[in-house]
Amino acid sequence: MNGQITPAFSQALADVLRRRREAKGMSLAKLAELAGLAQTYPGRLEKKERVPTVDVAHALARALDASCQSWSGTLKSA
Repeated sequence: MNGQITPAFSQALADVLRRRREAKGMSLAKLAELAGLAQTYPGRLEKKERVPTVDVAHALARALDASCQSWSGTLKSA
């Protein structure tokens, strides 16, 4: 793997990301801050305008007190 997530996986990730972030009552700006990303990047991911790297996906999961592994069942069924 080259550190890039496939577009199909990225689209499913975008949906999970939005649901988890909203369930925590977290703003996109706060998510970006906690994940160490540019402020606009999580929103672009949720709008499916960007495909994150594996490292970014892990950073987002950590910022949401989760892990990419814990999302795998949700992502596979999406």
